[in-house]
Amino acid sequence: MSELLKVFQGGVLVGSLDKGDGEPFYGFTYDEAYLKTSSAVPLSLSLPLSACRYTGYEAMPFFEGLLPEGDVREAVARQFHVSATRPMELIRVLGKDCAGDVVVLEEGDSGDLSEETAYVPLPNALEEIARYPYGAISQLRAEYRLSLAGGQEKIALFHDDRVPLDKGWFAPLAGAPSSHIIKPQVTDRFPFLTPNEFMCMEAARAMGFEVPETAIVLGERPLFIVRRYDREITGEPGDGSLQMLRRVHQEDFCQAIGLISARKYEGQKTHHAQDMASVLVEYAMQPIEALRELFRRIAMNYLIGNCDAHLKNYSLFLRESTAVSLAPVYDLMCTTIYDGRFGSELSRGMGIRIGDHLNIDKVTPNDFALLAQDMRQPKRAAAKILEELAGSVEEAFEVAAVESVRVGLGDDACDLMQRIVKSTAKRKDVMRKAVDLLG
Repeated sequence: MSELLKVFQGGVLVGSLDKGDGEPFYGFTYDEAYLKTSSAVPLSLSLPLSACRYTGYEAMPFFEGLLPEGDVREAVARQFHVSATRPMELIRVLGKDCAGDVVVLEEGDSGDLSEETAYVPLPNALEEIARYPYGAISQLRAEYRLSLAGGQEKIALFHDDRVPLDKGWFAPLAGAPSSHIIKPQVTDRFPFLTPNEFMCMEAARAMGFEVPETAIVLGERPLFIVRRYDREITGEPGDGSLQMLRRVHQEDFCQAIGLISARKYEGQKTHHAQDMASVLVEYAMQPIEALRELFRRIAMNYLIGNCDAHLKNYSLFLRESTAVSLAPVYDLMCTTIYDGRFGSELSRGMGIRIGDHLNIDKVTPNDFALLAQDMRQPKRAAAKILEELAGSVEEAFEVAAVESVRVGLGDDACDLMQRIVKSTAKRKDVMRKAVDLLG
């Protein structure tokens, strides 16, 4: 294994990872020349610009956070014949197309990350992923070293926007940026996961949240496709060439706070809402607006029944040296409908505690008053947010159902919408009582 890895950000060498004795991960050191540039931006809020070496313990949360998790990490590790318990081995083989604009290369790899990057056409990619999700994704991952952070089976590919979404897919090579994330329905244990995520994302859009472009492509099984919010188009396609993309620097709150992925869920002795608020108070370009929006997003995830909204499902853009803004919402899902009567049962424990409670069914109006304190929200402002969300959720899902039918999901979409809306009834009541308490 290489003793040194190079870390690029936006095509610029920003530092190196080196192996230290007894450390669980590579240590990280910013490049001296990079630190002298006026445009230097920290890789992570947990790794401020400094000439000092960060130990493997300090560097691990950010870099390990770029890797797959859980069963997906185990599968990736088997494919590349490395240990799933040694993230330093995985970052070496999967570091070329990470979230945001970070690229990790072995010392001998070319550092030329110019726009002249290569893509390999995949004419039957979507059909194969829909028919054999695990097998097709495993093959793509092994052949092109493609993977993504998170615990869900998914793949990042490049799409030529001159053609419809069911065609024009490419595998990025040599660190070329991908443009979309493709998520198949990989299990029948939880029915309609793909329409569920599409519908929740569209409902959030209807409620006024910033949501990436989403789509459904039908086939053997429906595929949920989302355009990456951490990529920007920099040039129009020319004759025989594809549009150029630029990576956008971002990190999730787990990385920003300095926690490894295993600690992304709230525990009995943690209070992630307060930690997230502290990050925004210190670093946000517009902290008052950012805190209000974060309060709104946590409340929305509660309302739609998304218990899986953990620290890695809230992210930040780092566009200037120490000024951040919230990235769009993503990975929205109504998990509470999976209660044993509709597929397998999912946990009722939320990823982010609201007030004193982790269990979504035990949240009280007073818990929202406590969340408002955590988010530095005036009572009237918090009450207005909760009132607007509770009053708009049913219509938002009706809009989402219409869009779901339009893309071909059929009557199942309307049935799913009714199931989700029904599941929100008790939580709407809690929020409206919180409005009275705060008002």
